[in-house]
Amino acid sequence: MKKLDEFQGFYNLSGIEFGYDKKNNANFITLRLNDVNYRFIEDYSDGYRSCMEEIYQVPYVATTFEAVEVFIKYCEEYDKYVIEVSDPISGLTIAEIGTDYGDQYYPCIIMNWTPENLSINRTKKR
Repeated sequence: MKKLDEFQGFYNLSGIEFGYDKKNNANFITLRLNDVNYRFIEDYSDGYRSCMEEIYQVPYVATTFEAVEVFIKYCEEYDKYVIEVSDPISGLTIAEIGTDYGDQYYPCIIMNWTPENLSINRTKKR
C-alpha cells in the first residue's frame, strides 16, 4: 500500500473517478497515474469525522482521457496533510487529496478536483 507522501514528482494523469464504496461504506477518489489506478478512500470507521485512510490500487477507473502531464507534491502545512496535483503549464492546482486536521475533533477529508485548471481545458480570453 502506498503512502500519501510517496506521491511526488511528474506523472501522467489519464483518469479520475469519484464514488462511494458500498463494501467499505466510504467515499473515494481514484486517479489514474502512469497507467496505475490509485484509490484514495476515507476512513469509514471514523464516525462523524472523515480522515483519509487508505490508498490502494484498483483494476479500473470510470472516466479516462488522453494522458496529461501533472506535477504532484506532498504538503504538510498547518494541520493539513495533502498531495497537490498541479498542471506544470498553467501552474494551477487541479486536485488536492488528503486530510485537514484544523479542527482536531472533526478532521475533514479533502478530495478537491478542479479540471478547468488543466491547461488543455483553459480557454483563451477574447
